[in-house]
Amino acid sequence: MAALGIDVERIVPFEPSLARRVCRADERARIVRMPGLDGHWPNLVFSAKEAVYKCLFPRFGCFLEFEDVGLAFTIESAAGHGRFRVVDAMPGRWEGVARALEGRWLIARDHIFASAVEYGQCDPG
Repeated sequence: MAALGIDVERIVPFEPSLARRVCRADERARIVRMPGLDGHWPNLVFSAKEAVYKCLFPRFGCFLEFEDVGLAFTIESAAGHGRFRVVDAMPGRWEGVARALEGRWLIARDHIFASAVEYGQCDPG
């Protein structure tokens, strides 16, 4: 493991304008259909992207904008946990991230926990 990013967020209502800023249209289209998130998908995307940023910034020193990476999420159980991965990254900045980063998430009570791991094969482009 070359880098680890962890984020914990309290689940709070997201203003629609903030949800649009954090979540790309392709992410919204994928995640709103996922069962068991009870409308918390903006919180999940925010926390996952924060974990990705915390994982990559110390290693590469590049700021990560919300739209720089697109994430895809899977649910592993009805208990509210799963994985995420980078499915799309801004050309020229984060193209190599997709093949080298893995993420996990968990919803527990009123918090979302997200972690991102990069295994040392990442080339930010």
